[in-house]
Amino acid sequence: MGSPTSPPPDPNQAVQEQFNIQRNWLLNLLPPSRTVCPICRGARDPGYPRCYACNQTYRASGAILADAVVPISYSPDNGQHYHQIKVYKSPTSPNRLAHFRLAVLYTLFHNAHRRCLERAAGGAFTHIATVPSTRARAGVHPLQQIIQVAHGSLSLITGAANEAYGNVREFACDRFQVLPLAATPSPPRVLLLEDLWVTGARAQSMAHALKKAGAAAVVAVALGRQINHDHPPNRSLLEAARQAPFDISRCAIDDVYV
Repeated sequence: MGSPTSPPPDPNQAVQEQFNIQRNWLLNLLPPSRTVCPICRGARDPGYPRCYACNQTYRASGAILADAVVPISYSPDNGQHYHQIKVYKSPTSPNRLAHFRLAVLYTLFHNAHRRCLERAAGGAFTHIATVPSTRARAGVHPLQQIIQVAHGSLSLITGAANEAYGNVREFACDRFQVLPLAATPSPPRVLLLEDLWVTGARAQSMAHALKKAGAAAVVAVALGRQINHDHPPNRSLLEAARQAPFDISRCAIDDVYV
């Protein structure tokens, strides 16, 4: 009689375990209000329609921007989610566990909200894209790996960064270059993935470039919305977000399409 063997590991169990660990630090977004920006869900002055960064981008872009911005979670800059987003893409020593966790988070979120995202785009997505890195690095960016694994059947659009802008976080119409999109039976609708939304200038610059290249709609999903925990207006925002446990069934688009 042969010796007993252990059953093979259950990949679904590993996925759920890593998501459950992340729930300890993930934070659902607050709905738009007098003090919460309707675009990025950061803090805003009650006297303005958007937060300062989103307002500056709106003015500079001629309103040619993403049709919807969907951060999955707040990411306080002293928290574990922020740390994961930093270390998963380290050019010298990328953290594989952080990469796996972020891939799990994105995949579960997309599976739960695919219809919400498509509704914001006006139909099913035809293409995927990521915000191009503004730092020189070898090989495929790990964010591109995440979105290609999740959406292998969709065409990937790659953009090139204009080196004249370096690493500044400001919107520019020519920040990224995207080749004109080929004509398709359905209007090109792009799912754009960003890892960390800080001011949103880079993601919106890429959304602008995609629209100029022929995209009919662009929906930007961000793994995290960075929050400066020391900034006084953000303290009440984070306090409110921490009142309830993270719920992946909630989505920023739910607050818009009600």
